Amino acid sequence: MKLLLPHILEIVLFLLILSKAQPEVKRVSGARPGTYIFVLLWIIASNVLIWMGGYTWLGDLLEPIVSGSRGLIHFNLIINLTLLLVMLAITKGAGKLRLRDVGLNKNAFIPGMAATLLILICVQLTYFVMGWLTNGKVDLSFDTGDIPITEWIGIHIGYIFGVGLYEEVVFRGFLFVQLFLLIPEKFVKSTGTRFMAAVIVSQLIFGLVHIPRDIVKGVEWVFMLNQTLAVVGTGIFFVFAYLRTNNLFLVVGIHGLIDYAPPVFNSELAGQFDPSFSVYIVYIYSIFLVILWPWLKKKYNFGSSQSIKGITN
Repeated sequence: MKLLLPHILEIVLFLLILSKAQPEVKRVSGARPGTYIFVLLWIIASNVLIWMGGYTWLGDLLEPIVSGSRGLIHFNLIINLTLLLVMLAITKGAGKLRLRDVGLNKNAFIPGMAATLLILICVQLTYFVMGWLTNGKVDLSFDTGDIPITEWIGIHIGYIFGVGLYEEVVFRGFLFVQLFLLIPEKFVKSTGTRFMAAVIVSQLIFGLVHIPRDIVKGVEWVFMLNQTLAVVGTGIFFVFAYLRTNNLFLVVGIHGLIDYAPPVFNSELAGQFDPSFSVYIVYIYSIFLVILWPWLKKKYNFGSSQSIKGITN
């Protein structure tokens, strides 16, 4: 129970915050009912196939491209962009949805990626300070041969524009928003109830689709439950970030950095922490940025917002 408690508290905390939201969806078309079935079938089929051995043989198949680009083109980028294209084909063909209906607003791209870069810089500066305080000097990981710089860049691109982009479009851009629109007002009159139901159901699905990965890895059920709760909690935080910033590309960037943000600077102190230490740093900076986002947007006059509004006060 002690293992699960932090993630349970995280879920409860963000649900309490979201319960104060006043969701408002503008200029977003509702998908045709059959679209949800196609999307869910695609999510299940792609996850099962990939985690039941697909990543292994696809990785081998794509290895010449990855090695030929010196790691700049990562297999995560190729695989997840392919999945995204199929997903967009489903939402366009079956659901008659536009790109902005699933959160892809071109005016949000530059502010979102600039914010992502800012978080990444803050994370690396944190490691720099830790290394300096620990050793009195700092070594670049690239100089010590830990990882080539091209591979470091390529993995980041793969996790942000591959994994992050695909999963955010599916679970926040489409599933969360469309579930909110799907629940009939005549059956559930309270907007808040429909909203919370959409949050919980969509992010439970987000957590459950990661289970095949843990099964393949042979994870014990207690740790599998812990990991699933962690993913659900992170998904709810992503919903919060989406509503707060009205910018799915920022959430894409945060997602990618949570998945992969190793230190550029060697730090013995960082090595004493859990391997997921960088996740905690990314989380901290992301929360600060998300909270400050409405003020930053007003001050610097960012481009037009996404089509969903929620927590701005």
